Amino acid sequence: MAIDPEAQRFAEHALRLTLEVLDRRRPPAQLRPLLAPALVGLVGALAQRPLPARGLGVACLGRVHLRPSGADSAEVFGSYSRGPRMFAVAARLERTPAALGWGGWRVTSLQVG
Repeated sequence: MAIDPEAQRFAEHALRLTLEVLDRRRPPAQLRPLLAPALVGLVGALAQRPLPARGLGVACLGRVHLRPSGADSAEVFGSYSRGPRMFAVAARLERTPAALGWGGWRVTSLQVG
């Protein structure tokens, strides 16, 4: 099963914006069209907490990989860096009629290491 190129672009965009929200460079509201509502609240809450890794520098998204997990879903895994350190990020994408733009993709699960 091939990955939709739109899903790849969406995943990279959604993860980049999520990292920018965690760095307090964007407001959490900008994630609403991209993430499930519960995740928007969670990322917003995490952005307000003091995160020790922030002291290493801004988060820069590295490689992002997708693996199909169904006709309308994909597993995402990748990396991001802060200064000299590398961290992992993972997510689940689902195509949903409620998602606007980006081919109807939405992040429904997220793990930021």
